[in-house]
Amino acid sequence: AVKEIRKEPVAVLTNSSLMYREDVRRELSLADLVACKLDADSDETFAVVNSPAKDVTFTNILKGIKDFRKIYKGKLALQIMFMKENMSKASKIAKLAKSINPDEIQINTPLRPSLQKALSESEISKIKKAFRNFEVISVYDRPLEKITPIDKKETLKHRGKM
Repeated sequence: AVKEIRKEPVAVLTNSSLMYREDVRRELSLADLVACKLDADSDETFAVVNSPAKDVTFTNILKGIKDFRKIYKGKLALQIMFMKENMSKASKIAKLAKSINPDEIQINTPLRPSLQKALSESEISKIKKAFRNFEVISVYDRPLEKITPIDKKETLKHRGKM
């Protein structure tokens, strides 16, 4: 419906939790760019890094992304959030990425206020080496822009701090 009223390319950012469903994959395939989250290499790491809802599993997410890649003709990016808990898994996640064959890898670390501490630029640089066979961008590849919320009070209410 968006494509009927807008001319710009349509991008979807997804946490990948429902990509195991065929109807979700079919709807996502209409987008020009889909960025899927993949922050782990196993159910154990996934539980630590993502604190998922009870029925959300790494196994279903990985299968859903792989099944989606088989049908998707647009640009597929994998967004990977690295922190202390999963930084040692970079090589294993890169192997999973190879089996998916994304067009781009987006390497992130929490730079906004968060309970998790951001990895340094040097740590992210080391992680990027595991993905050397991919088109990679990271949060440190561009200077950070100062963003001012439209409504500070609402932002604090939802985030707890700024």
